[in-house]
Amino acid sequence: MKKQRFVIIGILMALLVVPSLKAQESKIGVRAGWQSSLLNSDGNKSDKLSSFYAGVFKENKLIPLIHLGYGLEYSQMGGAYDLLDYKLGYLGVPVYAKAKVGPLYGLVGSGINFKISETDLGDGEDNAKGIDVPVYAGVGFNFLMLSIEARYHWGMIEIQDKTKNQYLQLGVAARF
Repeated sequence: MKKQRFVIIGILMALLVVPSLKAQESKIGVRAGWQSSLLNSDGNKSDKLSSFYAGVFKENKLIPLIHLGYGLEYSQMGGAYDLLDYKLGYLGVPVYAKAKVGPLYGLVGSGINFKISETDLGDGEDNAKGIDVPVYAGVGFNFLMLSIEARYHWGMIEIQDKTKNQYLQLGVAARF
């Protein structure tokens, strides 16, 4: 299983480096920020867990107002139960469409997150599934080569019995 993860990570990193031949304009960048996550189990929500996210991305301009992007991103999700923080580390591959009007933009996307770590709950077992598939929507503001953005993610599959991830990301990005 670990060998498969390294192969997948290697392929995804190669995709970020290979330039798109059809794109009119292409930019690469880095993004990082604060994240607040919780676990939603049939409407019963855990306490929020504050953490971070960081990653790299590539965007291709299709037409003047529409961009398509993808990336590789590490994030830490989970929730708090009583005095225990339950944390899941994910390596994700987000794919999104971005519509720009002046310095403002909106984006929608999805992706796949691969679990790379999990807090031990004392039973010696991994409790969460190995993947999560979120969809998200967000807004942002560009200033020179920097942008400030907010994105909200909803997990579409159950990572445990009737439990899904939900999280808010607030961060900055730099494009080169």
